[in-house]
Amino acid sequence: MEERMVLTVEKLASGGDGIAFLNGKAVFIPFTIPGETHRCEIYSQSKDYLRARSVETLAASPFRVAAPCPLFGICGGCNLQHVDYPKQLEHKRTYARESLVRIARFDPGELAIRHGVPYGYRNRVQVHVTTDQGIGFMKAESTETVRAKGCPVCVSPIATWLRRENKKSKPAKDIESRIGKRGRFAIFSQDEKLYMEGETAFAHAKVGALEYRFPLGHFFQSNLGLASLLVDEAVRGLSGAHAADLYAGAGLFSARLAQSFDQVTLVESDTVSLESARANLPPGKGNRDLPRLGMEGRIAGTV
Repeated sequence: MEERMVLTVEKLASGGDGIAFLNGKAVFIPFTIPGETHRCEIYSQSKDYLRARSVETLAASPFRVAAPCPLFGICGGCNLQHVDYPKQLEHKRTYARESLVRIARFDPGELAIRHGVPYGYRNRVQVHVTTDQGIGFMKAESTETVRAKGCPVCVSPIATWLRRENKKSKPAKDIESRIGKRGRFAIFSQDEKLYMEGETAFAHAKVGALEYRFPLGHFFQSNLGLASLLVDEAVRGLSGAHAADLYAGAGLFSARLAQSFDQVTLVESDTVSLESARANLPPGKGNRDLPRLGMEGRIAGTV
């Protein structure tokens, strides 16, 4: 039988788990909130920490709310829907500052909060074919999948697509005829248009005033509303002769940097994304046809 004990949660980890302490060792407890007391089962132990699950909430936080998603706690995609959104932001600010102090040995002081909306914001998701030939996501801390009849964090076209497809008995069979046999694939949507990996190789996105083309199966920001704010904050006031964009991806920052720098060097290991980044630069800005240079397994493209 797994060991049970009463623990009080003191803070949140960066991944969203509550952290309590037992004999000086951290105990990670999913779906809990600082200040709460839980009766817990310890189900995993390592040299440095323990993992536990709550079997009974003995004292709940006033910031605990009902999660809007019926799959919350089962699906592995979200871990903070049980926390009031303004309180989520406070916790995120706290562990962002703590991470900088602990890892970078740098205290930035009080961090400003920039945020979007709590739901209906995610433009890009990776979905999985479930064992019953539905469409869904991975379960939390598991290699199993769960069918998702909608998703409150996704933008409306993706959530609607999930609901529509999963009304069918075996939607994955229909999708397979269009994109081939895949265990997982990416979906992207902005302004109502839906892109599906396998059906198309590239998607188009607008971030701020700029248009981007990116490979659908490769990395791109999933929250375009905040991506625009992020880029604005990062490049504001910067200008000069030469800028370097490390981990450039499809050129989200490079395209903006090219507006205020004479030359931009992109460093990116994903050659497909790098080619998209070259194409995303403003017309006539530099030479996009210079050869790529190998740099310790990475690719540098000077444009």
